[in-house]
Amino acid sequence: MAQELGKSFITYFYQSYDGDRTALQGIYQDCSMLTFEGQEYLGTQAIMTKIAGIGARFAHNIQSMDIQPTSDGSIMIVCTGEIKIDDNNPMLFMETFIIRDAGGNSYYVHNDIFRLVLA
Repeated sequence: MAQELGKSFITYFYQSYDGDRTALQGIYQDCSMLTFEGQEYLGTQAIMTKIAGIGARFAHNIQSMDIQPTSDGSIMIVCTGEIKIDDNNPMLFMETFIIRDAGGNSYYVHNDIFRLVLA
């Protein structure tokens, strides 16, 4: 079950991020935290302000994905891949999510950590 949910989440997340980022608002809650390149953002409004403020065109190419259930029923997802920003050369990235049950057969992002992998 965790594998299927994790894969579905990742597909939705990156398709939305690369397309209409406003669609991501529904997957964050006020208790959600994003750490983006070392900067922390708490809550839906702060996270969406950061995501909207990036203002670039993105194309994610997921190269690996590891998914594990956690002891509290959440799901941990670690993704690696390439990200292309505007017309620049692709860069490597890593992103880790903890998604939790929001009730009613839906999940939300409790934790999201994004980091470029720079050599």
